[in-house]
Amino acid sequence: MRRGLSRVGVVTVAILAGALALSSCGGGSEKSKNAKVPGRTLATRTIKASEVKVTIAPLRIDATGAEFEVKLDTHSGDLDVDVAKSARLTVGGTEWSGATWKGAGPGGHHREGRLTFPAAGPVSGRAGLTINGLGKPNTVEWSL
Repeated sequence: MRRGLSRVGVVTVAILAGALALSSCGGGSEKSKNAKVPGRTLATRTIKASEVKVTIAPLRIDATGAEFEVKLDTHSGDLDVDVAKSARLTVGGTEWSGATWKGAGPGGHHREGRLTFPAAGPVSGRAGLTINGLGKPNTVEWSL
């Protein structure tokens, strides 16, 4: 009996360790962080900018401003780009400037944080976010 409990304990620990590893590495199922604007849900976009994988999840685009969760991943070189200074957001043909970045600072192979813009006009038409300085021009867009 004691031997059986030992095996159950080992299996339980292995399952819990695997679940923890998946959740910390992003391999498990993830709750949607997609932004909603009136009548629409804005999907996460992932693009490849040279050797950098860029994942952008809109959290909100509304009359108070816009906020995005941004992840940058590479295995060649360091991510030294100043995200706030390099980012450009256009909403309905109007550029929203004054971006701020709260997240990992320059350097390393993996960075993530929140990119926020104050509102500069109506929320309608198309929204396009560009982050320069990653080797080639890259823009993601949403229809609002």
